[in-house]
Amino acid sequence: MKILDYGGNMGNILQDGIDADQIDPADYTCIDVDKQALAYGRECFPEATWIHYDRFNEVYNTDGKEYLKFPFEDSTFDIACAYSVHSHASYEAFKFDLLELKRVSNVVATSFVDIRFIDILRHKRQKEYEKVALEWRRPFPLETYRYYVNGTEIYYTKDEIPKCDYLITCYNRVWLKNEHPEITIVAPFNSHHQAMLVLK
Repeated sequence: MKILDYGGNMGNILQDGIDADQIDPADYTCIDVDKQALAYGRECFPEATWIHYDRFNEVYNTDGKEYLKFPFEDSTFDIACAYSVHSHASYEAFKFDLLELKRVSNVVATSFVDIRFIDILRHKRQKEYEKVALEWRRPFPLETYRYYVNGTEIYYTKDEIPKCDYLITCYNRVWLKNEHPEITIVAPFNSHHQAMLVLK
């Protein structure tokens, strides 16, 4: 199978696939905004394909180009995956990516943060920033989606998403399914994994 790892960094999925004897590096393509991570991946796995993607991201590439099409022909890949990419991107970027991922591959699998994952995130924020906003510490309704920035600031759906040091986007999975009825949502394997969205 030809595999696209969107936001694949230094090839974590490739390493896991090699360890499980399920991925041939020659069939693997990583596309990411981080040139340094790509260079490391290329050094470790030179037979794989590593592509820099100068796309805007609120956290990792604030000088990139917004809504930049993927540099691939239609149906280039059998599967496109993205792990912990759309947990750090706006919903508008998420929608654009779904269209592009589906255009270039037959199957799409991307993770997302849903409300059931929020306790894990609270703990992570507490550890990284030593404090979290009150809104993180108390239960809250989530009807659509919400952005958390830098562990202390919270931006709601109606607000413009700023360029920032850190961003987490949390979704209500029922709302997400209603907005995108073509998707299938797969529950996480355990409490430390994100839920998956699958599109065929």
